[in-house]
Amino acid sequence: MQEKILDFARRLSRPFDLDQLLKEIVEAGRDALEADRASVLLLDRTANEFYVQAASGGETFRFPADRGIAGETLQSGILRIDDCYADERFNRDVDKETGFRTQCMISVALVGVDDEAVGVMQLLNAERGHFNEEDEVLAETFAGFAAVGIQRAQATEDRVRKAKLEHDLDVARDIQMALIPEDAGSLTIPGYSVASFFNPADETGGDMFDLFPFETKDGSETGLSILLADATGHGIGAAVSVTQVRAMFRLATSLRADLDSLCLEMNNQLVEDLPSGKFVTAFFGRLIPARHELHYQSLGQAPLLHYAAATNELTWLNASSIPMGLIPNPPVPRPSPIAMAPGDIWVLLSDGFYEQVDPPGEEFGNARVGAIVQEQAANGPGAVVRVLCKRLGAFKGTRDQEDDLTAVVIGRDPE
Repeated sequence: MQEKILDFARRLSRPFDLDQLLKEIVEAGRDALEADRASVLLLDRTANEFYVQAASGGETFRFPADRGIAGETLQSGILRIDDCYADERFNRDVDKETGFRTQCMISVALVGVDDEAVGVMQLLNAERGHFNEEDEVLAETFAGFAAVGIQRAQATEDRVRKAKLEHDLDVARDIQMALIPEDAGSLTIPGYSVASFFNPADETGGDMFDLFPFETKDGSETGLSILLADATGHGIGAAVSVTQVRAMFRLATSLRADLDSLCLEMNNQLVEDLPSGKFVTAFFGRLIPARHELHYQSLGQAPLLHYAAATNELTWLNASSIPMGLIPNPPVPRPSPIAMAPGDIWVLLSDGFYEQVDPPGEEFGNARVGAIVQEQAANGPGAVVRVLCKRLGAFKGTRDQEDDLTAVVIGRDPE
């Protein structure tokens, strides 16, 4: 018996992936206890279920971990059953499906380091016709080595999986950041200046903004296209949604589509593409410097802020329609263009600014944003964005950034 245990321990010391290791455990256990068959049921502690891992690394089936012989094995440590068909805990369905008849069994819990249960090993049908007490001792010893090996293999797989996920997130972040305009302040717009800020809460964000030139359908006017989009949630899924919105907006603009039809077509596409309950809020704008007008549609993206320099007044505007992706063909009334007088400021912020809370739980809110705009408007959009981010950071203190932060601020130069 000692030779078999030592040989098994030596075999388990070799590097295995989990699938290979399980095969090794099954073969060694069957050989050592002279059993016809053996199997390993792995434990999913989160779901409180057993599952059998297939050779491909997938799962063949699952069942509750608190039922039957396997479930009781977790509580007792080991069970020896001389006549399985006489035991009411035995499930005959597997035998019916496979055509194999289980006569006797040893079922032993796989308990590794820190008394952590990782599953159950079952050995079926002793070649001599029955299992004995010596087989129980041998099975428990084998189970101890097997459990530690499984823990090691699972930890290795977890590390590999985590490393791959981190790599994929890095790639996704690089792709998203490459789509963000690097320096909005370098845009050349006669009589205007622009500033922006983008900081996702996770590796990738559910926010997106874009700034690029446009030309009207008849070619008579040119200007600046403006996008700020915010998908529900954050992370990779949300990042994919807003990246799709950016791509559709760029394509529609290159085809010189008007804002109303552009919004409807994009909405209808998102209704088909987004999972149920998911949506995207978005501001689509076109600044026409020659007329000093900002034309826009805002689908669920609010509040919008217009600062009038002549009167030092703030005008808060609501969205023009509901968020995209909820229903097909929603009403999209056309808002009046914003007249940009000298010194005026247009402020677009994602809700991460307004809804960030401080340690006691108070939101940053509209009033603080408005006060900063009034205070810094004479210094231009760049100053508005810098002070806004600085004050928000001081406001949240030790609290984590709770949502993606995106800002686009456009100002007409003073006369």
